[in-house]
Amino acid sequence: MGPPDGGSPPGWHFPGGGVEKGETAKRALSNELLQETGLKIVGTPVLHGVFHNRDVSQRDHVLAYLCDVDGRVSDKPASMEISSIGYFDPDDLPVGTDPGTVRRIKEIVEGTEKGDAW
Repeated sequence: MGPPDGGSPPGWHFPGGGVEKGETAKRALSNELLQETGLKIVGTPVLHGVFHNRDVSQRDHVLAYLCDVDGRVSDKPASMEISSIGYFDPDDLPVGTDPGTVRRIKEIVEGTEKGDAW
């Protein structure tokens, strides 16, 4: 997801958001993905890892999932929180890609060792 218009950290990130009270992590994943991209999860998501995001707070953790999806991403973002949506070659990520996002891409695509930090 591209640089937001406000309220979210700047830069390029995976789709995501917080888990609301009473909501499971998988339900939050499904809701955020649908809200931000229009894509629906098919099958069961696989947890890639849980990562501590010290840049946000000492208590913030990010859960990264791998999942199959159905649907089509619109050229125009579905959420007002998102200014741009893009697909990029892992070897040619845009300037401003969140460092945690870069680490997760390398783990998934290149098989680098997982760290604990986002």
